[in-house]
Amino acid sequence: MPGLTAEYGITNKSFCWIIFASSLVYGFSRFINGYSVDRVKGRIIMALGLLLCAVANFSFRLRRQPKLGFSPAQKVDQTSRAR
Repeated sequence: MPGLTAEYGITNKSFCWIIFASSLVYGFSRFINGYSVDRVKGRIIMALGLLLCAVANFSFRLRRQPKLGFSPAQKVDQTSRAR
């Protein structure tokens, strides 16, 4: 974390909030996923999750190419270099 703090200026308190939020989302998703798997076959839910993950990864990859438009990662990188 010290490298990320130095590079992006994120405080330890911000890291705590990020970890807290992701843990909260993970916890709630367990209930939602458990309910949906009980109602529908587990293989269908797994295939749907894998498909959505692939689409999300593909869309993030497209956003990082400069010729396709603005990327938040590029903006953060540019502001950290300006310091």
